[in-house]
Amino acid sequence: MKKSILLIGIALMASASCTQDKVMETRQGKPIDFRAAIETKGVELTTEELTSFRATAIDGNNDLYFQYLDFTKNGDIFTSTPEYYWPASGELTFYAYSPADKADNVSITSEAQTLEFTPAGNIADQIDFVAIKTTGSNTAEGMELEFQHSLTQIQIDAKNTNTGYTYSVTGVKFVNIASAGTFNFEEWDVTNAALTTYSTTYDNPIILDTEAESIMGPEGNAILIPQQLVAWDNTVGPASAEGQTGSYLAVRINVTTSSGVQIYPKEGEYDWVAVSLNTKWLPGYKYIYILDFTTGAGTDEDTNESILGKDIKFDLNYVWGWSNSNYGL
Repeated sequence: MKKSILLIGIALMASASCTQDKVMETRQGKPIDFRAAIETKGVELTTEELTSFRATAIDGNNDLYFQYLDFTKNGDIFTSTPEYYWPASGELTFYAYSPADKADNVSITSEAQTLEFTPAGNIADQIDFVAIKTTGSNTAEGMELEFQHSLTQIQIDAKNTNTGYTYSVTGVKFVNIASAGTFNFEEWDVTNAALTTYSTTYDNPIILDTEAESIMGPEGNAILIPQQLVAWDNTVGPASAEGQTGSYLAVRINVTTSSGVQIYPKEGEYDWVAVSLNTKWLPGYKYIYILDFTTGAGTDEDTNESILGKDIKFDLNYVWGWSNSNYGL
């Protein structure tokens, strides 16, 4: 879902970052202000939550017009200190992002534009991060900035239509996922990122029913770095084997028969079953994995032993822009 922010300005004064021997013609008038209109869904930033963002502007001569300038909400608009005005002619290219304090190692110059981002290790603390690169000039109508979700949202749903078994779920995790990425305002690079695990567990079990429902628990959906996943090969060995770098998701389950006899795990109350992942996660997409435990429960994460004889069936739906359109695989 794109975030629309209206950039209004009539005049622009010369930036302090310009060299002493350069003079830019400006019009005296209203400074650059922003207006925000954000539609709410799920864990996205809302109009109320978006209280500031940071922007850099580069002029038509490829000079920095302003750099790392914070715009904060002032009533219905976002203003900066100091104020800047539109140039009398020519275009400005804007690089903006929010929340500004969550971006690492930001370097936005006329030569290159990158920032690094590391999702919080706790799914409950992960946040929506939006960014935009766009070019425009002073017009009477103003210019619209369309902020886009730069990360990927992940949700796991599950169901069971086999009344012979009861499945209780108390956790989800994503294993061997790139832990950080470098963003150039168009695409992500995770080449040098270490692999990590993102997990959530909860005390009150979710009992699977015939209709698929989220098993993410009270912490909500994961928001991670876009990347191409390379799947764990379950024909080679256990998902958790030392040196195994393939990606997978795991569900923390308890399985009993309808009469109450515990089938899984053999010891303890709950344990993890694994499912390979090879999806290409794209920025701005919400991926919903729908796991069907009706005919099987997959394999144990540590032993690779099959549970109830068959793998978990799953479908994948993703949602562009975190809206309601969907695609099924």
